[in-house]
Amino acid sequence: MVLELKHISKYYGDKKILEIENLKIYENEKIGIVGQNGSGKTTLLNIISGALKPDTGEIVRKQKILYLEQFEETNNENLNLSGGEKKKKAFNQKILKQTGILLIDEPSSNLDENGIQYIKKELKKYNGTILIISHYRSLLDEICTGIIEIKDGKVKKYDGNYASYKMQKEAEIKRQQFEYRQYIEEKNRLQKAIMISKNTAKEIRKTPKRMGNSEARLHKRGVENVREKLEGHTNALKT
Repeated sequence: MVLELKHISKYYGDKKILEIENLKIYENEKIGIVGQNGSGKTTLLNIISGALKPDTGEIVRKQKILYLEQFEETNNENLNLSGGEKKKKAFNQKILKQTGILLIDEPSSNLDENGIQYIKKELKKYNGTILIISHYRSLLDEICTGIIEIKDGKVKKYDGNYASYKMQKEAEIKRQQFEYRQYIEEKNRLQKAIMISKNTAKEIRKTPKRMGNSEARLHKRGVENVREKLEGHTNALKT
């Protein structure tokens, strides 16, 4: 293990952006980070890099962090370079002859197809752990050995590349839908059973007027016992 995040939370105002109980990253893993815009992907990289402090929690870093941010460019050198050329130069300077945990935020931005292929080739050669945010799905398919999904502030790690993650996600959704249908069916069954139990308790006959005192006491006791059992059964169904 080269990186561990424990009991991490991060708020912006009253809004909780991230809540991570435990996240472990292992040596030479290539992890893609996915989620909707504003879900906290860049915030996660900033916390891992140390550029941003979490509100709670602990981060264990066992290797050097190398961070190529989304809009990072070289200094004032080569001002005539295009955005894509600057991105490639920053990329080369960041990873050239360096090892550690490489964090990359949208490396394919400002790049044409040739530039993207170049980034893919260099990332494949990188001998170390990578955490990468990218909307370029073929990059995540070719590079990644795992995917971290950020949704509603929670993180979940999946094995495999992006295509594998999508298959696992679809299976997960289908399973949740099936379990929800089962829940609704069982809920309806229990609600009907509760109504039957209540109605049965109401319909138990009162003590007939023609009964003697001893018979009436026995009948009343029996009725009360039945009603208690029915009430207990009804409460168990409600629970």
